Amino acid sequence: MEHALVTALGSLVVGVVGGAFGVGGGIFLVPLLVWTGLRPVEAVGVSLFCVIGTSVGASSVALKNGEANLGLSLLLEPFLLVGAVGAGLVAPYIGDAALLYAFAALLVLVAATTALGGRAAASVPPTGEPGVFDGASGGTPYRPQRLGAVPPAMLAAGVASGLFGIGGGALVVPLLSQVARLPMRAATATSTVSLMVTAGAAGAVHLAHGTVPLTSVAWALVGVIPGGFVGARLQSRLSDRVLSAVFALLALVVAVSVALRARGLS
Repeated sequence: MEHALVTALGSLVVGVVGGAFGVGGGIFLVPLLVWTGLRPVEAVGVSLFCVIGTSVGASSVALKNGEANLGLSLLLEPFLLVGAVGAGLVAPYIGDAALLYAFAALLVLVAATTALGGRAAASVPPTGEPGVFDGASGGTPYRPQRLGAVPPAMLAAGVASGLFGIGGGALVVPLLSQVARLPMRAATATSTVSLMVTAGAAGAVHLAHGTVPLTSVAWALVGVIPGGFVGARLQSRLSDRVLSAVFALLALVVAVSVALRARGLS
């Protein structure tokens, strides 16, 4: 019972963080679940199902507020799916320590990319210019840039989703912010909407491999679903600069924790 309560309460916090930063929470949930005693590959499986739960709450808010870019989300989804399913097939055969070391490296990369992306200015063309996506970032018009470079990056994000149970949002958000030059709030909202399908596909692969302890999924969902609603509302109250700085710092702290855990398993 103690394990269940720790999982539920910890997942509540993770849900708030995931909803606020548009990452589904998996990037912080996997280390939490490993700390509670799950194997890394099991934590990844549980996390993917919880990413779906977080995305339901956060996506509804993002769509209602008009901050998510649906057209861009539909463009990204096929590449995310291919990467996520392929990586999900490989993940059960990777050693625990190796998986955690790779996860820690990913966190450092995400922290650095987010810090740089937070300083990247969005491209803001005149209102009404053809190709401008409106309705996101408080109604500020903007044009996504370098869309040709986005699909390969989304494929890589899908691979990260299947391997690490992060839904892909931890990479999608900084990539949309830095590469496509979306405002941070538009990037997080668009990422959140894309997470459900991506995580669902990768989660189904992990379930087929038998690496998803359903009891842990149930207790984690108790926390992440309400947390996702709270986090999404919190997102609209924070500036882009604050979102970038806080997320980068959290990712770096968790990276150190994960690396230390991996060292203990070596």
